[in-house]
Amino acid sequence: MTVASAAMTLDRVQLGWRGQMVTVVLSAWALLGAFLDGWAHSKVDQIETFFTPQHNVFYSGFLAMAIWVVWCVVGQRRAGRSARAAVPIGYDLALIGLVVFGAGTVFDFLWHEVFGVEQAGERLSSPAHLALFVGGILVITAPFRAAWAAAGTERPAPSLVEFLPALLSLTLATTATSFFFLHVWGFNSADFLGARQLESLLQPVAGLPETARTLQALTQIRVFASIVITTLLLLGPVLVMLRQWRIPFGGITILLTTTVVWMSGLTEFHVPEVIGVVALAGLLADGLAALLQPAVDRPAAFRGFAAAVPVILWSLYFIVTDWRWHLAVSPELWGGGLFFTGIAGFALSLVMVPDGARARVARGL
Repeated sequence: MTVASAAMTLDRVQLGWRGQMVTVVLSAWALLGAFLDGWAHSKVDQIETFFTPQHNVFYSGFLAMAIWVVWCVVGQRRAGRSARAAVPIGYDLALIGLVVFGAGTVFDFLWHEVFGVEQAGERLSSPAHLALFVGGILVITAPFRAAWAAAGTERPAPSLVEFLPALLSLTLATTATSFFFLHVWGFNSADFLGARQLESLLQPVAGLPETARTLQALTQIRVFASIVITTLLLLGPVLVMLRQWRIPFGGITILLTTTVVWMSGLTEFHVPEVIGVVALAGLLADGLAALLQPAVDRPAAFRGFAAAVPVILWSLYFIVTDWRWHLAVSPELWGGGLFFTGIAGFALSLVMVPDGARARVARGL
């Protein structure tokens, strides 16, 4: 074996911009099938068969993705690379994800045949669907992992076009994760925050004061728990990006707004104002990131950004909800909700950038 051929067997290829975008598009194809399936289950009382048009979109997208990833590996094998060197950077876990997803597909079919079609919250927590989720996330995030590996320790500042495959990869992963937290998705809480909506909910138990108070308390607890959970779902990916890159302006807006558009589609855009709220909050977050320059070596700016963005987002949400329906909750409750979303963001920043991180960066570790 010549020196050149030996080097080729060791060097791993980085898929180009177009190749990464193919992965993104195919990931979106499969994810669209999952969302169509979620929407169909919300419209039909019970779907008795595994073979639905929505499943066809979902699994055909997975098949196209599997063909694409395998084709990339085979192409590198033909070019002279062997074993792991034939796997593009960032796609090791994608191959494992394809295996997990394929096994989950068979498992899902058998599960439906034996136990029938899941109902309500069961659909998101069945073992087969959790396997599909894990496998899918490993594949969807391949372009993001590739970009992370290419960035190294330099913390580059790419243009929005250059950053697009990594950004969309993480956005789709955020959307897929949010889908599995549908029942505690904070932007679906508007129906419980409006005065008339809450009154309608409590009407059947109006003659039972203790029961009505308990139901109202449980509703308020659910609303604010869902808001905190949604804060973590949306803010986490943003902070991950800030650890590695100077995010181009518009990147945060794209991630937040795209995720919310997909999630809103599940309820047929029941509260369309949410999209405008999140888009505005995203633009403000992009501007705040440009102003503060949050980074691992700037922990105060990082923590300030993480605490401020949730407060901005949910303040706008409460304002719009009050404008449309009039808030049923007291200032103490919505003020406390804003406070705890800020605390949640601050706490997440402590996890992302521990106190010792700055010293390690200074030492080049």
